[in-house]
Amino acid sequence: MIRSAPYNTKRKTPAIHRSRVFDRHGFDVRLKVYVSRAGLVQAVSGRTNDLSFGGLGATLTENLPAGTLALVAFRLPAMQFEVLLPATVQHTHHSRCGLRFADLNGEQKALVHGIWHALRGRR
Repeated sequence: MIRSAPYNTKRKTPAIHRSRVFDRHGFDVRLKVYVSRAGLVQAVSGRTNDLSFGGLGATLTENLPAGTLALVAFRLPAMQFEVLLPATVQHTHHSRCGLRFADLNGEQKALVHGIWHALRGRR
């Protein structure tokens, strides 16, 4: 029998192997993820795990379903303002989730690139 991907013995489902589009770098700051639920904006607290040009990994206090539109907010120690980035929840596993940045403007892209390059230089 030919399988398209190896099976995960714990889950009994095919493992998905994807190469990363962008490198990730460790990134640990507090964040809030704002989502709309039943017409109300709610904030979910958490911490970032890593950052790439395309998004970030986070551990949150609540599970958010994949596909949820969100606004990610965090403050960097060296900055006096809060960074706000639109994102979509790509995947979740327990309290961990992947957030893909969505429709960033030029200023937001430059900010993410600056943070990414600073993290890359810390290695």
